[in-house]
Amino acid sequence: HAGALEPVLSELAHHHHYAIAVGDPEQAFDHALRAAREAERLFAWEQAAVHYEQAVSAFEHFEVVDPHLRVQTLLALGEAHRVSGNRARRIEAFSQAVDGARALESPELFARSAIGLCDVSEWSARVPERAPEILEEALASVGPEDLVTRARLMTRLGYLAVRDRSRAEPLGREAVALARKSDDPVALQETLYILHYIISGPDSLDERGRLIGELRRAGEACAHRDAAVIALLDVACDGLMQGDPEKARIHRHFAAELVGRNPSPTALWHLRVWDAGLALLEGRFAEAEQGARDALLLGRRLAHPFALACYTGQLCMLDRDRGREREVLEALEPTLSSESGATHWSRAVAGRAAAALGDLTRARSHLDDLARSGFEDIARTIRWNGTITETAMLAAELAAADHAKPLIEMLESAPEQHGLLPMPINYAGPLVRCRAALWSVLGVADEAAALYLEALEAASRLGARPIVARIQLEATPLFLRKGDTPTARELLRESEALSRALGMPRVLEQASELGRRL
Repeated sequence: HAGALEPVLSELAHHHHYAIAVGDPEQAFDHALRAAREAERLFAWEQAAVHYEQAVSAFEHFEVVDPHLRVQTLLALGEAHRVSGNRARRIEAFSQAVDGARALESPELFARSAIGLCDVSEWSARVPERAPEILEEALASVGPEDLVTRARLMTRLGYLAVRDRSRAEPLGREAVALARKSDDPVALQETLYILHYIISGPDSLDERGRLIGELRRAGEACAHRDAAVIALLDVACDGLMQGDPEKARIHRHFAAELVGRNPSPTALWHLRVWDAGLALLEGRFAEAEQGARDALLLGRRLAHPFALACYTGQLCMLDRDRGREREVLEALEPTLSSESGATHWSRAVAGRAAAALGDLTRARSHLDDLARSGFEDIARTIRWNGTITETAMLAAELAAADHAKPLIEMLESAPEQHGLLPMPINYAGPLVRCRAALWSVLGVADEAAALYLEALEAASRLGARPIVARIQLEATPLFLRKGDTPTARELLRESEALSRALGMPRVLEQASELGRRL
């Protein structure tokens, strides 16, 4: 193989690595570096990380180590760990690179190290405690002419400030402007994705839709496309939120196309979570359960900050549809003291589970916690639709007339949208269903009846069969009170048949009991 070492580079790197104590550390480094680059060429990211680790360890046997080369190798190692999904090792490698670059007083290497420390594909601000300070230090050291580096640093600062939109959005928009001016696809993909994330929620769906084409094109021009893939799946969720299944299908297809034949573990995890959520929405319960478990296994290997949360949320939706509310309570109530994640959503779902079990005091306590600030704590972000829907249904199921009017006003701000929690797509039905339930609590029967029929049509158009069965059951008593017995009987018959076909025992039991009284 002397003339073409590529087929045996990995083997040579391993031999030199294990013999380094009695061998040549420079040859060990050289072969490890070449093997790592060959593995990258073949999309073997985990193998590339192994060889970069070998290259870094070779420095321990050098008589004199070039500090610039060491930092550059650590940067390559951190990137290999990022793409292969090893979160802990990525942070370790980039943290070492930060310290090395600071000692060198190299603004360029320091900025690259700071950028690597914060992976924007994690949709979480759970980063090393010193990351914000490092990013600010790096930004201050970069000249105004370096548009790409400034854009990437500002993007991460906006990402870490995402809970404070008044601060995050200006950073995100300035970063996008710099990236567009630079015409660098990596910077453009990252900045557009983070702006896309910052402006998420019920009020910016049109702008997110306008951004996604540019973001997709930027992703196509990059070797690593996780950010664009996640954004496409978010827009697919927006399609479901807007009651447009075709938009959802198209953008899910675009995401798969962008992933290609060699998906990164992170992109693959997002696809699996999304598909499991869609299966739940459509009532394909066995497929959803298996998909959620498969996603959890991959997410745990990646140490994704929300792997367990997505799995828990999807399993809770599955348990609710299967009539296992006690399991929902046991899964969610221990998480309610967390300062991050979808805690308002979790409280509302836990409250509904308690109400279904007849523990009205417990359920009311959860509702009162959500209502403490007039529901204003439920921020209009990516989680608003899913959270406000679950909260409104909790109020309706408790017949909480005191909270009905404020919730109806909030729901009317997004009249044709649906309640779901992206990315797991934990779906709770059209917002109009919640308004129908709350008007029914207030005794406004005609308004409630019309809204229930509108909700039924919207959920059917989305293919959300479990919610269709629930809406049919909820609307039946209302039509009976109005004296429209034929409509009530038809709704109940359809709910009973659908809940039996899907395997929703509690809905079937309630429908059967109501049918016996008709």
